[in-house]
Amino acid sequence: MPKLQTDQATIHKFGDRTYYVFPAPHTHANYVNRPSKYTEQKLTKVYPGPGTNFSARLLPEVHTQATLLISSLLAYGKELGDNSLLSAKIQSGWREADVPSQGVDYLRNVEMVINTPKYGFTPLKFPKSLESEAQSVLGQPDDPRRQAFHAHLAEAPGWDAKRAGELFKTVDQFYVPRGGFNPRTTGLVFDLNFSIFHHKREKEALLKISAYAIRVPSRLSTGMGFGPARIRTSPHFSASALL
Repeated sequence: MPKLQTDQATIHKFGDRTYYVFPAPHTHANYVNRPSKYTEQKLTKVYPGPGTNFSARLLPEVHTQATLLISSLLAYGKELGDNSLLSAKIQSGWREADVPSQGVDYLRNVEMVINTPKYGFTPLKFPKSLESEAQSVLGQPDDPRRQAFHAHLAEAPGWDAKRAGELFKTVDQFYVPRGGFNPRTTGLVFDLNFSIFHHKREKEALLKISAYAIRVPSRLSTGMGFGPARIRTSPHFSASALL
């Protein structure tokens, strides 16, 4: 497992718990061997290894890799004394595709990207009149329903086709609408859950690693967030199990 450069970290303590906070690593993309086919729930099994939450389901062939990853993180967390690494758990695995909750989360991601200044969409607002459409089944990028939704936002006050296109291009990096390809339905992908030192609130917090773009800076700066960011580049782990 790649080692963290602890001399670059700031150490924060909460009682008997310690957190290493690092400068955020450079962002990168890894699209090698990404999953591309859905699987059925009956083919998955509850992951039973280290860091299990006793409910996350994965294809059996992923269990060995998940065990290796979590075991390595926990062992390195013990070596460092870093509570972020020591608290690592698998939060969720296989999910049913195109369910209403995916639409709710997609709308939440759209609104969070708009409301996060670094993405450049403030002070624009997402129209309430489009909230139901955003949560509906919109399909793949070439689906007429999805294209119509993009056109409706472009026609809204303050928006145009260019700005709407930029928004959806940004959101698609984090989450897809209902009907879009959901990697979690492949049984090869899982989310992580761990404690962090919150970089703005300067307090301890429990973080579910999901698709919420606004939380990325916090997680990447912790030992747990910085570790997987480096592990993704290792040939010993497949990209499909480390989204």
